[in-house]
Amino acid sequence: MKVRLSAISLGRGFLIGMAVVLLAGGVVRLGSQFRASLTVTNMADGFRNADGFGDQVRQERLRYGLVSGDPGQVIAQAEVQLENAPFDPVLMAVLAHAMIATGDEDLTVNAGMLDQAHQIAPRDRLVQILRDDARLQLQYSQPKQAPSVE
Repeated sequence: MKVRLSAISLGRGFLIGMAVVLLAGGVVRLGSQFRASLTVTNMADGFRNADGFGDQVRQERLRYGLVSGDPGQVIAQAEVQLENAPFDPVLMAVLAHAMIATGDEDLTVNAGMLDQAHQIAPRDRLVQILRDDARLQLQYSQPKQAPSVE
């Protein structure tokens, strides 16, 4: 009888411990969403976003980088978003296009990323536009001069 009571108490203790851990995780998540909601410019878009306010903030930052023409900010925000959606063809194309715009030396990786985005979504109009623009940008850009011997 005594053994059975200790097993029941152990089971209850485990369940209570798990409930506390789950509640603490929910409180932390709720706090991060509340903090992100304070920086969202349009609350209605934040509520509509299925991934929460944090994702809405990241989308707004990427949009701001695209509109402002700052490729450094676009690269930083696209890399952050690609951690959550590693096979998003639009994000891949945006990142590769921004890296080409900054004059990134590794053209093979950037062209491969554009081709991979095109393979994932061959009919996506935005991916095609970014890929064609990057191709034109590379085709008509001036080649880099080798440093002089002097």
